[in-house]
Amino acid sequence: MGRAALEAYGVDPERIHTVTQSVDVQHWQHGREQWRPRRVELRRDFGAVGTTFLYVGRLWRGKGIDDLLTAYGCLTDLDTSLLIAGDGVDEGAFRSAVRERGLRNVRFLGFIDHDDLPKVYAAADVLVFPTLGDPNGLVVEEAMASGLAVLSSEAAGDIRLRVPEGVAGYVVPPSFPAMLADRMRTLALDPDATCRMGESAARIASARGHDRYADDFERFVERVLTMPRASRRKTAQAARAGRELRP
Repeated sequence: MGRAALEAYGVDPERIHTVTQSVDVQHWQHGREQWRPRRVELRRDFGAVGTTFLYVGRLWRGKGIDDLLTAYGCLTDLDTSLLIAGDGVDEGAFRSAVRERGLRNVRFLGFIDHDDLPKVYAAADVLVFPTLGDPNGLVVEEAMASGLAVLSSEAAGDIRLRVPEGVAGYVVPPSFPAMLADRMRTLALDPDATCRMGESAARIASARGHDRYADDFERFVERVLTMPRASRRKTAQAARAGRELRP
């Protein structure tokens, strides 16, 4: 998305560099190793039953939580639970929606500290990230590194590159609760496949640590230092293109 915006402003593609968005993979992997053996205990503490879906983040409508609750409401015939970790301006509205719709096995966990999140990931099976618009969403990599399959909307940057379809999870259009529910049902009906996706997700995420970012950034600096300076004419053209694109 950033590259496309720069090219729209007239920047030479040869002068655009990308680096890997990274997470503290070791933190999440260590948390998985520490807490997965206590999964039964954690699930009891969090009230998790059956296939457990997890949302982590701010509780406001822009994250697509309305769609998540609608989709979850289509799974009443299955043994599932939904953990919601976070707080935000729309928390009261979401709690009311759960009560009014009679949704079973939904647990609001409140804000969870970074150091305690591995416990929540260890209790869950699938991270659901139904955002209506996000430039990235690092929670996806956190969950993957923790061994969870991921079900995300496609409104999260380059999510289709980060979550291979049917390998580490699924990607669905935003604001499409029917398809979200369909994928949730698929995951709930085949826990073995869901577990395999979580294992694949962990392997994929292992290459997205801070060391990878450091290597990418080093290559970026080396390229910048060896590139010729842009001509004043090209700089002026890019500036004019930028002005023309502004509303």
